Amino acid sequence: LWTSGEAITEALRHAAGRVGGPTGVAALETAGGAVRAVAYGVVGTSIAQGLFAGIGYAVAGVPAAALLGFLTFVFSISQVLGPLVVVLWGGAAWWLFDQGQTGWAIFMGLWGIGAISSSDNLLRPLLIRRGVDMPLSIVIIGVFGGFVAFGFLGLFIGPVLLAVGLVMLRAWRTAER
Repeated sequence: LWTSGEAITEALRHAAGRVGGPTGVAALETAGGAVRAVAYGVVGTSIAQGLFAGIGYAVAGVPAAALLGFLTFVFSISQVLGPLVVVLWGGAAWWLFDQGQTGWAIFMGLWGIGAISSSDNLLRPLLIRRGVDMPLSIVIIGVFGGFVAFGFLGLFIGPVLLAVGLVMLRAWRTAER
């Protein structure tokens, strides 16, 4: 699909134009933009979480900070292993506490909650919003509702369905009577 992506895109655009006219083409382009935006949101958020984690581990003096930051990135991008991100920074905080470094353990716990785990809830919708012309509230509903309804693929399906629905609604509202 990747090597002949332009030909497939053009065929889909032609078919959407034949079936739905300009509204069909707009819906197809919006769906493509939503898929791209979600992919950028997932990857961008995972990169940010990995960097935040690596920085936190290095500042607190946790050994193998780069490796733990990379594991945070991998767990975050996989979505299924996402809850293990808490195990990583929580384990680092526990290790620091066990080493008698209570201050750094508290820092790691607060950094894990405030920077690492919270970035997922803040950055992903913002990054997705930049790639598709939809209100942020619709993007958030699409991401979380899609995930709840369809699992991992719902991260893509939810925003796409809402984006296409929004295009269709806008076309219907502006259509001449």
